[in-house]
Amino acid sequence: MDFEWYYPNSELLKVSISDTSITFYNETVEAMGTPKYILLGFNEDNKVIGVKACETQVDNSLAFSLKQKNSYIRINDIKFIRFIKSRLGEGHIEKSKQQRYSAKWDKEKEILYIFLEKPLN
Repeated sequence: MDFEWYYPNSELLKVSISDTSITFYNETVEAMGTPKYILLGFNEDNKVIGVKACETQVDNSLAFSLKQKNSYIRINDIKFIRFIKSRLGEGHIEKSKQQRYSAKWDKEKEILYIFLEKPLN
């Protein structure tokens, strides 16, 4: 049987999503290695956003670390949010409301998985 082991000192990785942006908190940015660029993807079947870290600019990549504020990075991409909303249906990503979601960093693949099925309270 496989277990995911709990580490008491580990930070819960999380992001917030609103109807206009995705906000990456400091602990999440650090887990990702503070990449210069990212690629955004979406898996509709599992309702998961994938954020691929890139050190060089590639087709469709977005500037990431250059947008860092005090303790977060906010990516304003309303087209991507609308794309996700069109796939999720009603009740997800409400207008004028920011919702937090848990995330998991896959160091080997350099992908952050954002799980939209289980928002954090």
